[in-house]
Amino acid sequence: MIFVNKTYTYIRFGFDIITLVFVFIVADHIADHIARIGLTKDLNTTNDLFICTCLIIIWFFSAKASNLYDEFRSLNFSYEIIALLKCILTQVISLIIIIFFFFKGYDVLSRQFIIIFSFILMILLSIEKMIIRMVLNNIREKGWNTRNVLIIGAGEVGTRFYDTIVSNKHFGYKLVGFLDDTQKAFLNGQYLGTINDLEKTLKTRE
Repeated sequence: MIFVNKTYTYIRFGFDIITLVFVFIVADHIADHIARIGLTKDLNTTNDLFICTCLIIIWFFSAKASNLYDEFRSLNFSYEIIALLKCILTQVISLIIIIFFFFKGYDVLSRQFIIIFSFILMILLSIEKMIIRMVLNNIREKGWNTRNVLIIGAGEVGTRFYDTIVSNKHFGYKLVGFLDDTQKAFLNGQYLGTINDLEKTLKTRE
């Protein structure tokens, strides 16, 4: 399970970096086009490569700090978007600092490049995240990429949580069973023992 989760994180990070580099190239070409119609572009290919590399490194640390690659399976899409916005804001601020302090190039063209870059990046990454979430939801509904859940307590809270994961299969949770101090008939064979049996149950379910 740990290996699967790490692989999933690497895949998400890989898609984000590909999108980031693609958007940088697109924004760079648009800026070049603007330069050809009357403005002067201060940056060259070597500088572009340096800036893009810096943005990739910054993305890695900002994504880690904002928990962008945390597990969002049972949370609303807005939580992931908020984390994404934090990373993009960090990218924009970093881009301004790099261009202004390293290349003294914060002119009209640089501002336009930054606006184009941030706008396209937000659109494409949001679409990418939505597509990945939809694909994973579909996979989980088929019983793949699931996580086992052991519910402690078969009271109102425990049964409500059970109803939630049953009615939302795309969350990707699979019930192992219930632990409760009192065996309840409605558990239908899902009762595994008392709460004191937690350690033993976890060992047998590893």
